[in-house]
Amino acid sequence: METTITIKKQANEVLNPFLIRNKSKALQLALVFKPMTLAFEAAAKEIEQIKKDYEGGFTKEIGERARACRLQLVTIRTSTEKLKKEEKAEYLLATKAIDGLNNIIKMATTLDERDLKEIETHELRAEAAKVEKLQSERADKIRDYAEDPEVLKLGEMDPDMFEAYYLMKKNKSDAKKAADAEIETLRLQKLAEAEAERLAQAVENAKLKAEAVKQKAKQKAIDEEREAKQKAIDDKREAEAAEAAAKQKAIDDKREAEAAKERAAALVIANKLKAIEEEKAKAIEEKKKKSEELARASDEQKIQLLANELNMIVASLPEREFSNIRTEAQIKFNLNKLISSLYETK
Repeated sequence: METTITIKKQANEVLNPFLIRNKSKALQLALVFKPMTLAFEAAAKEIEQIKKDYEGGFTKEIGERARACRLQLVTIRTSTEKLKKEEKAEYLLATKAIDGLNNIIKMATTLDERDLKEIETHELRAEAAKVEKLQSERADKIRDYAEDPEVLKLGEMDPDMFEAYYLMKKNKSDAKKAADAEIETLRLQKLAEAEAERLAQAVENAKLKAEAVKQKAKQKAIDEEREAKQKAIDDKREAEAAEAAAKQKAIDDKREAEAAKERAAALVIANKLKAIEEEKAKAIEEKKKKSEELARASDEQKIQLLANELNMIVASLPEREFSNIRTEAQIKFNLNKLISSLYETK
């Protein structure tokens, strides 16, 4: 039911403007589409009932009713579309005819309107050309004293007003130029003073730099002299240390040589002592043997054996065995004398 009411309301809204302008045509359109509206109203009741029954559960009978109702709606919709095309065809032809007539009249009048407008505005165009020319001339005249003179309405000014405006701008510009020139002079003067001060400062800096270089060179000479002295001291110390090391090495080498010599001498003495011990043992053995022989020998043989033994002792004595040469000679002399006495006894 709500759908039917809504459709009627919408139909009235659509037809209302048309009813105001052409009531008879609006009513005629309403009559044309009324059967479709009535058919939809009749179907709307069935649609509402089908939806209500479907809420209680689906049945085959409800499905068949829904299909039949849908097909009815399709028929209503397609029939309405057909009526729309039929009704619009006449209106479309009328619209095209109206547009065509309008274009013919528009084209016929436009050219004449343009020509008549040209004649009508002749005086205005002549005045505008005069104003434009005056605008250009005055803009060129005042260009040096005003920015963007083209935007000013100079061509429309009264001659006296323009002249006063021109003089005002010129005087203002000249005053500004004079002020700018004075400012530029002061600026250049300040620049010159600043440059003179900069040069003076540069000279002072150069003097300070030269003095610093001089001081640096002086300090460098002092440092080099100090370093040279220190180097001489260090070299002397190193030489003394090297000399002391060399002396110490010589002492150590001498001590080592003496120690080696002493070790060699000790070895020689040890060897000699060993030889002496061996000789003593051998002598004792020989003496024992000779004592045994002597015990068995006659007196004459005993003397001969003793003399031979003393000769062997004298012969076996090495040179320089004693530190005192005289003592060595004396011992040999005494031994020889003993041997001679033995031979004499014999």
